[in-house]
Amino acid sequence: MSLSRLSVLGLIGGAVCIGFAPILVRLSDLAPPASAFWRMLVATAVLAPVATIDVRRAPAAAAEGAPRWLWLVLPGLFFGGDLAVWHWSIAWTTPANATLEANFAGILVSIIGWRFFGERFRPIFVVGLGVALLGAAALLGVSFQIGPQQMAGDGLGFATAFFYAGYLLSSKRLRGHFRVAPLMAVTAAASLAVLFPVAWLTPGRFWPVGGGQWGVILGLALGVHCVGQGLIIWALARLPASFSAVSLLIQPVVAAVVGWLLLGIALSPLEIAGGTAVVIGIVLARLGSVLPAAETAAGAGAESS
Repeated sequence: MSLSRLSVLGLIGGAVCIGFAPILVRLSDLAPPASAFWRMLVATAVLAPVATIDVRRAPAAAAEGAPRWLWLVLPGLFFGGDLAVWHWSIAWTTPANATLEANFAGILVSIIGWRFFGERFRPIFVVGLGVALLGAAALLGVSFQIGPQQMAGDGLGFATAFFYAGYLLSSKRLRGHFRVAPLMAVTAAASLAVLFPVAWLTPGRFWPVGGGQWGVILGLALGVHCVGQGLIIWALARLPASFSAVSLLIQPVVAAVVGWLLLGIALSPLEIAGGTAVVIGIVLARLGSVLPAAETAAGAGAESS
C-alpha cells in the first residue's frame, strides 16, 4: 500500500476516534471545559516521556534551534482555544449549532492553504467540500436552531472554526521539522495554559471523582487525543491540510452512529442521507486533492518514525 493511501486511512481512522469525543463528554459529570482540561493534562503526562525518548533517538529533531521549538506552542494555543471556545458555545447555543459552525474550519483551511501555503486542488475538490458540508448540515439540521437568544453561542461556534483551522495549518507546517510525539507533547502542554483558567472559572464540577469519571478522561486522553489526534498529525506530513479538514467532517457521522448504537438515539432519514453525503463528499475531495512533489519529499523526510 502506498504511503499516500496509508496516510488517508490514518487520517480517517483519527477522525473516527475523535468522533467518540462528544459521546464521552456526554457521559461525564464534569463541566465540559473541565473534561477538556483533564483530557489534555493526562495526554501531556503520557506524551511527554514518549517525546523525550523520540528526541533522543532522532538527533535531527533534537538539533532544531530553540526559536523553532517555541513555534510548537502555537498549535497548542490554537487547540486549547478550540476546545475552550467550542465548549462555551455548546453552553450558549445548541450542540448541533456549535458542531456545524465549527465544521466551517474546512472552508477556512482550504482558502488559507490555497492562498498562502501553495496548496492546489481540482474543481472536483470544491464540489466534494460543498457536498460534505451540506451533508453535515443535513445530519445536524434536525436540531439546528436560529434565534437571537443564542447569537453569542453561534458566534463562538464560528470562532471555533478559526481556532481549529489555525491548529491544523500550524501543525501541518511544523510537521516538516518535527516528528509526531514531540509536536503533540508540546502542543498538549501549551493547550493547558488556555484550558485551565476556562475550566476553573466555568460553573460545574471540576475535580473528577470515581472510576467512571477517570474512565471517561482516559478514553478522551488516550483514545481521542493520543490515538485520534496522533493519527491526524502523522497523516498531515503527506496530505494537504485542505483535504484533511474536509475528512474531519466524518466526526459528526461517527458521533451519530455511536449515539445510535450505544445510546439508542434514532436516526431519521434526513440524518442518514446527510451522513451518506458526507462520505461521498470526502471521496470527491480526495479525488480533487493535489499533493505537490515538494510536499511528498518534505513529509518523507519528517516522517522517519
